[in-house]
Amino acid sequence: MGQRAVKQHVEEGLKQYDAHNIDAAITKWTKTLPKITEPRLKFRTLGYLASAWDEVGKYREMLKVSIQQIDVANSMDADELREEAYLNIARSNERLCEYEKAIAYCKHSLNNAFVGRRRKHTFGRFYLCMGNAHLGLSEFCTALEHFENALSYSQTYDDRVLECRTFLSVGGLFYQLRDYERSQYFYGKAREILGDYGARWSWKMETVCSLNIAMAQRKMGRLTEAMESCEDAMKIALHQGDRPSQAECLRCFADIHRNRGDIERAYPRYEASLNIMVETGDRYGQVQVLSGMAKVLVMNKQFEKGMEMNKKALELALAIGNKLSLLRAHFRLEMLYRSLGDFQQMREHVVKYTQALEAMELYCGACGDTYGEKPDRIEALPCSHIFHSRCVETTLQKTTGCPDCRRVMLRPVYV
Repeated sequence: MGQRAVKQHVEEGLKQYDAHNIDAAITKWTKTLPKITEPRLKFRTLGYLASAWDEVGKYREMLKVSIQQIDVANSMDADELREEAYLNIARSNERLCEYEKAIAYCKHSLNNAFVGRRRKHTFGRFYLCMGNAHLGLSEFCTALEHFENALSYSQTYDDRVLECRTFLSVGGLFYQLRDYERSQYFYGKAREILGDYGARWSWKMETVCSLNIAMAQRKMGRLTEAMESCEDAMKIALHQGDRPSQAECLRCFADIHRNRGDIERAYPRYEASLNIMVETGDRYGQVQVLSGMAKVLVMNKQFEKGMEMNKKALELALAIGNKLSLLRAHFRLEMLYRSLGDFQQMREHVVKYTQALEAMELYCGACGDTYGEKPDRIEALPCSHIFHSRCVETTLQKTTGCPDCRRVMLRPVYV
């Protein structure tokens, strides 16, 4: 096959991808790839495959083609290609919950950026990936700072896709810290952008947006609305063969049934969700599912099994470095041991809970109380420090500086 015909096949794959026929595009590019001799076309095709594998949630495949991109970039000794390839490797690792690796590869990407010719779209994606990785490690202020930079790039260069994705990530940050109203606000901002500009974008973003809205609605007690939003997300995920989103939908369905007290419906959905997450490598999701299963077992008076499930969640949270999941697992184990009268084990988990809380520094710099332990309104200042909303309102009446770092709040706030 001549290289002109090869290029036509690559273009045909792009048309399939733009028409949301992701599997057809992957098949076309995979068959064409061995026939490509021109290095830049090969690099570009590998990049298309990385995006497609990301779309369908096959992150190990995404990582494989991203590593192949590095080989091509090195063979050409092209810094601008290494920049993109390292970023794709970082994104793959972030999806696979290898957060430290994601941060390291993001830095490799930055080091290979063109001196004086840094590409705006790559830098915005760099900041978003770094933010997501730090969020995975429960480093909330650092994550927020990177999200701020990503939003700044998106709005400066009118990159609506980046803006939408960043709003989803910021919503996820506030969701984890239990400010569900603010979380819902940012998910709503993402939904608005999708409605205005996203007709030709990937179905994945629509799925994630509907799912995240469902999760926030559930936390606010709006279970019927949550069920409807989750059903919308599941329809798209099933149609597109998006296994990670299917798993998240099943977890959300299970959480809703658990909130309704229907443990007979909840537990099988947790099990189905867990099986898919093991398949896709979503270890953070597995922690959340194991935590939900533990709660169902405790509701059913199966305390020993609930304890074992919590310990599995604890081990997995430790393995991926997610400090917030670690903290909450210690809290649940503390309560279980307290109810069983094992006060020695209870005290051990109280100590570990306190250590985890101090490691994350989840303390309001104005009043000294914690945030993120229970539903509450919180506020992020331009320096990315986080406070109770009520404390910010009181503090700003007295000073224009951050109570933590004393930085004057002059720069524009995106979050």
